[in-house]
Amino acid sequence: MSDADLRELERRFRETGSVEDEAAWLRERVRVGQLDETRVQLAAHCGLAAALLATESPMPTVALDTLVTWAEVQRTAHCSSVAVRAAVASARAAIADWEQEAMLHAMQVIHAVESWALCPCLEHAVAAGEALDALHAELDVEAAGETRSAFALDAVIHAANYASTRDGRLREDLFEWAGKAASHAVESAGRSVGVPAVLDAVRAELVPWALGYADPVRERVEARQRAEAKSE
Repeated sequence: MSDADLRELERRFRETGSVEDEAAWLRERVRVGQLDETRVQLAAHCGLAAALLATESPMPTVALDTLVTWAEVQRTAHCSSVAVRAAVASARAAIADWEQEAMLHAMQVIHAVESWALCPCLEHAVAAGEALDALHAELDVEAAGETRSAFALDAVIHAANYASTRDGRLREDLFEWAGKAASHAVESAGRSVGVPAVLDAVRAELVPWALGYADPVRERVEARQRAEAKSE
C-alpha cells in the first residue's frame, strides 16, 4: 500500500469517525511499520473499540492493576513510560478536589515528574525530589491518617518517587519497581476518588499517546515552558 493509500485510510477515519475505519488505519500503520503493535495492544487493553477490532482482541475487563502489569511484562522502553504516565494521570485525578494551596504544592511535584518523563535526566530527577520534599514540608503526612487526602497524597508521592530516585537509564531492574510504584499510585487514587474516575483519567492520558494522536504530557510541559519564557 502506498503512502497515498495510507493517507486515504486516515482521511476516511477522520471524516467518518467510525470504529471500522479507525481499525483499518491502525492495522495498516502497524503493517507498514509506522506504529508499534504493542501500542495498539495498549489501546486495546484500555478498552478502545478500534484497537480491539484491529488486534482482534476480546473485550477486556479493564483494570488498573492489570494495565500496569501488562506494561511491565512488555519490557519495552515505551511501556516503561506507561507506568509513569499512569501514575501521573492517577495523581492528577486524585488531587482534583484539594484545597488550592495544597493542590499547588502537589502540582509542583506532578509538573516535575512530567518534565522528567520527557527528559529522564539527573537534573529533572533532582527537581522531582526537591518538589516532593517541599510537599512533605507543606503537608503533615502522618496526621492525615486514613483519609481521602492521604490516599491522594500517596498517588502524588509514588509518581514523584519514580522520577526522584532514578537516573533515567533504562535498566531491566527498573521495570518491576516502576510497575509497583504505578500500581500503588493508581490504587491510592482509586481509593481516594473512585476507580472509574481514575480509569477515565488513565485512558485519556495513555490512548492518544500510545497511538500517536497526541501527547498530553508533552503538551502540558511545553505549554508551561512557553508560559515561563513569556514571563521572563
